[in-house]
Amino acid sequence: MSNFLLTQINIYPVKSLPGISLKESFVEERGLKYDRRWMIVNAENVFITQRNFPNMVFINIEIDGDNLVFTHKKKNLEELKIPISSSPKDEIKVHVWDDICLANVY
Repeated sequence: MSNFLLTQINIYPVKSLPGISLKESFVEERGLKYDRRWMIVNAENVFITQRNFPNMVFINIEIDGDNLVFTHKKKNLEELKIPISSSPKDEIKVHVWDDICLANVY
């Protein structure tokens, strides 16, 4: 039997934003905890990516306790905290490439 060595764990909580390196994680039914759970959409409920908005590269994200924390890498803007455990305010249909899916609004 082959030996395997796990050298790094990365999650990408928000589509098109940087990943977060972790020392440990939990495997849930949908994969690693907090991995690929959120996206940002525009006013027309279409998801946005760095392909369309290259300046998203300057957004940093981290998990601080029960919050997703967004900061800007270059501008001294106030951080945005979104509670991870908060209940969704609404459910909407969003466009992701050629698909339409349901998403929770926080």
